[in-house]
Amino acid sequence: MKPIVGISGITAATTLMVALAGCAHDPSKDLRTAENDLTSAQVKARENVNAIDANYADTRAKAVSEGRTNVSDAEKKLADANAKLDTDRKNLTASSKSSLDQLDSQASNLKMKADTLPPAKKNQFDALWDQYTGMRGQVQDQISGLSAVPNDSWTSASKGLTNNLNSLSGTVGKLGKLF
Repeated sequence: MKPIVGISGITAATTLMVALAGCAHDPSKDLRTAENDLTSAQVKARENVNAIDANYADTRAKAVSEGRTNVSDAEKKLADANAKLDTDRKNLTASSKSSLDQLDSQASNLKMKADTLPPAKKNQFDALWDQYTGMRGQVQDQISGLSAVPNDSWTSASKGLTNNLNSLSGTVGKLGKLF
């Protein structure tokens, strides 16, 4: 028997072919899907970069702010330390000049009485007087030079001046004991 292909058979075959074609893979649809996936990935990547940039900017701003605060605090401490050192210089200069003036007054009074001493004590007095005048010159130079003393040397310079004033006072005390 011969198969009879009629209109209904042709229609069925055409419908079958269209159905099979519809089930077949569509490359243009795959391309659009891939393009959409790429675009989504790029958007996510940009969002991540923007988030990192924002985080970096925030972190950097905080670090800069903290750094400025630290520098400002350090500058204030330096200014305070310099002001204190300047005050110490002025106070030591004033008190040292005052002490030297008092010692000079005492020594001058003793010098005016020195001619009343017996010869042996007068010789001792003259030797101590020479010691006093030499030390007095050193102390005067130290007082005059206080403003030029470098900050790093201030402690030793102030101690040295104080020690020399004490020695000078001791010498005036020895002069007074001769009477």
